[in-house]
Amino acid sequence: MSAAVENAKRKLRQFPVAFAQCTEYSAAYALCISATEHPKKDQCRAEFDVLKKCFDKALTAALARGRIVIVMTWNPALVLLRLTKNR
Repeated sequence: MSAAVENAKRKLRQFPVAFAQCTEYSAAYALCISATEHPKKDQCRAEFDVLKKCFDKALTAALARGRIVIVMTWNPALVLLRLTKNR
């Protein structure tokens, strides 16, 4: 596999870490998107920007501490995430 594909997979596996730390912002973005039947481009831009900033901060902090351990099952609907301390 190419380096770009591997990098994309690594980022995708880290998504649950960020989501767990940004639930408030995720909910605000989801509420904004679901407020209308046909959302328009940039309608929820402010909510998205806040959510993205939270995701970036959560992932950067977790990677810096070396505390991310992600276990994924073969079933894509079930993702198990475990944060452990770096020994």
